[in-house]
Amino acid sequence: MSTQSQVQYLYRLDGRYIKRKLKLLKSQTRRLAKAKLRKARSISLAWYRRQYFLASAYGEMSSSIRRNEDIFISVAIIAIALTYGFIVLATELSYTLFLTTYAFSESSGSNILFISAIIASTLGLTAVWVFA
Repeated sequence: MSTQSQVQYLYRLDGRYIKRKLKLLKSQTRRLAKAKLRKARSISLAWYRRQYFLASAYGEMSSSIRRNEDIFISVAIIAIALTYGFIVLATELSYTLFLTTYAFSESSGSNILFISAIIASTLGLTAVWVFA
């Protein structure tokens, strides 16, 4: 090795050079980690801010009612009619379910609670499958 190359690379053999490089690398790593964390937090908060909240829905509903009350009244009447129809349908379906379960348990001689559990789990799994 020549003297010139020894002088050129002599500072790299010093411990201060290695410490300085490690300190620089450590600060760069911290800055990168902070930036990545800040970006991830910003993305998640931006998603949260874009959601449609109940207060926004209430504000839009109240402003639309102030502009045109007739539409609100007709929508309310339709919603009441649909709710009543849904409640009647759900009641009739549950009554039919339990009546069928009772008739099946009487004819087969098994426990009504066991058959009700099987039917309820089947209906639950079907609902989960449909909603998935």
